[in-house]
Amino acid sequence: MPQAYSERLEGVKNNEYDAIIIGAGIGGLVCGCYLAKAGMKVLIVEKNAKPGGYCTSFRKNGFLFDACGHTIGSLGKNGSITKILKELGLYNRKEFLRYDPQDAILSENFIVYFWNDLRKTIADFQKNFPEEGKNIQKFFSFIYGCKGIAFTPLRNLTFNSLLDKYFRDSRLKTILSLLILGNTGTSPSEISAYTAVTVFKEFILDGGYYPAHGAIEEFPALFTGNLKKHGGRIIFSNQVKKILFEKDIAIGIMLGKKAIKGKYIISDVDCNQTFSKMIKKHNLPKGFLENIYSFTTTSSMYILHLGFKKGFSSNLTEGTTNWIFRRNRLGSSSKVSVNWCAVKILGRRKKNMIIFTSAPFMSQIYWIRNKRKWMDNLLQQIQKIIPNLSHFIECKIAITPFDLHKLTLNSNGARCGWKSIPSQIMVPGMTNATLIENLYLVGHWTTQAVGIPGVAYVGKETAKIILQREKLINKNFNIR
Repeated sequence: MPQAYSERLEGVKNNEYDAIIIGAGIGGLVCGCYLAKAGMKVLIVEKNAKPGGYCTSFRKNGFLFDACGHTIGSLGKNGSITKILKELGLYNRKEFLRYDPQDAILSENFIVYFWNDLRKTIADFQKNFPEEGKNIQKFFSFIYGCKGIAFTPLRNLTFNSLLDKYFRDSRLKTILSLLILGNTGTSPSEISAYTAVTVFKEFILDGGYYPAHGAIEEFPALFTGNLKKHGGRIIFSNQVKKILFEKDIAIGIMLGKKAIKGKYIISDVDCNQTFSKMIKKHNLPKGFLENIYSFTTTSSMYILHLGFKKGFSSNLTEGTTNWIFRRNRLGSSSKVSVNWCAVKILGRRKKNMIIFTSAPFMSQIYWIRNKRKWMDNLLQQIQKIIPNLSHFIECKIAITPFDLHKLTLNSNGARCGWKSIPSQIMVPGMTNATLIENLYLVGHWTTQAVGIPGVAYVGKETAKIILQREKLINKNFNIR
């Protein structure tokens, strides 16, 4: 199991670092590991008591629950996560399981599976939608083969527009759209096809992976151990309040009354926190904050965790993410009306279930008053599939968008940072390198990628930029 995380600020004796990373999400951890492996002196500061951000776990009443992240993608032979683990010396295929099927789409009229074997997936879709048989083959062949320059025309196209080029059947388009909405928090009518196709490749066609030891927290623990192995430091339960400047150049951070200097400052937190709270306006380019304020965030989630008594069983395959929706209704849930949800059963000795759906960011008072209504609504949907569910529930824990905001300080409790819509992709000053000297970004707020594979990739690319500046990229290891 992951080690205990107890190192705090008093453990930091030397105030001079080559790189200081604010936030121990997956992007920050990956970036820190590459820099530390190259010989740089790295410090990561995390406001929570453990690493991972949304990709963490917690214990309650003898159950082990995954807080938010529930599966990992891109761990196949040529997957981006696989490459990162290999480059960091962390790859061990036995560390991960791969569930089959990865995903199941459950409607009132049919069930469609995403299997590990793409040919089997295509055949399953063609069986359910015979009139779209040829188009299904063409669509999946395009997704699977899309790489490099082929992505370029997709940037200014929405995913809905891409689906319209291949299909006429609205039910089929709803199924494919649900997976994008559910995994990114952005409507298929808004999200760039560039991002959606990437998500399909890395998180759906190459998805379903899970730590073999039984908790998503094992994944960030891999990187935390690797960081320390190479001399990096990480302190917990400390929140960075201020980024220090000298002549408009980022030179360090302020923790309480303690100034910690660093040559490079890397933020793995919400951009509103980075630019509005940690940096004074006069240190920012003119009009920069106003541009950020115009950006829109991905939707948040309502998450329900259930722990079961002995004897619980269901017809749902353990480890498979089951997507449930009402007829052809699809969209972000509002008020207390849930029109789709995802369900996954896990646990070895004690079975548990994670259920989630899109939800609006509302005040704490709203969620105090309505948390139970959302819970009842979700349970009502699940009991249509598992009628005896309520008899075996031993533990119920609900996580609201307000709770997600408290966990990460993400604006609006956003699940994937900024919406990856055409106007919010690769925005100057909001990618790896900002418009501020020596200040860099990683994670969901870079306008570059979404999902665990996406933020891990951005973490690697940010490290690559810094190592190129330091002329270290070929000295200790090669980043391809």
